[in-house]
Amino acid sequence: MKWWYGVGVGTLIGIFLVLLSLQKKKVRKITRPKIIVTLAKDHMKKAVLDNGMTILVFQNKAVPKVLLQVAYEVGSAVEQAGEKGLAHLIEHMIFKGTEKLSEGDIDAIARKFGATFNAFTSKEVTSYYFEVNKNNW
Repeated sequence: MKWWYGVGVGTLIGIFLVLLSLQKKKVRKITRPKIIVTLAKDHMKKAVLDNGMTILVFQNKAVPKVLLQVAYEVGSAVEQAGEKGLAHLIEHMIFKGTEKLSEGDIDAIARKFGATFNAFTSKEVTSYYFEVNKNNW
């Protein structure tokens, strides 16, 4: 089992639960456009966990990389007046470490495997990703 299965995802979920708990007003419903991606069924696998998390696995042998991306349907659109930038701040919190990993540990683990990592926040999504050469996976 990879280190980020329990620590990284659990920490990210905790951060976003904190973000949601800070909401003082009812979160307005966001209407998202449907994005349709056509993939050959033999190239993609989908699983939905008991907690509702959807996992998609897509294989593209033309690209010698492995990309792990965790995306949450929480972004700046849920912020109320006086909360501008909160979603982006929370995004940066993951890079400050966890109870078990210091701020430098996440970077050190990524570098050990030649991985790069980053994150972004949009109006509707906050996403974290790690990318590594397939030979280091």
